[in-house]
Amino acid sequence: MGAVFRPLIQTTMIFKLIRYTPQKIEIEITENQVIQMFPIELTEHPNFGIIQRFWKSENQTYSIDNFDASQILDLSTTKIYKKLKDDAMLDILNKEEKLKIVLIYNNTEDVYDLIKLYPQ
Repeated sequence: MGAVFRPLIQTTMIFKLIRYTPQKIEIEITENQVIQMFPIELTEHPNFGIIQRFWKSENQTYSIDNFDASQILDLSTTKIYKKLKDDAMLDILNKEEKLKIVLIYNNTEDVYDLIKLYPQ
């Protein structure tokens, strides 16, 4: 009996992440990297105060404030740290083709563009 050939099926989503400042950078990134590096979260920083990261599509803003408590991990101890659960963020990445990742801290706003390359 010969070996059975089973082709690998790619199930990973691939995105283009674009940062504009201080220097324009474009990289390809997977959904897991997006969730780990740019989660929807609310944190309290000792120097910068409250830091909020949210994702925004043309029609909707995805922030900690817009989700039921059952979809949020509250990892707060002496400081605030709330993060949207990974499966909720994965659902957003599955349904949206383009998002802005917005980080607000210390009266500053950093914005990244996230564009789905695969699958579409």
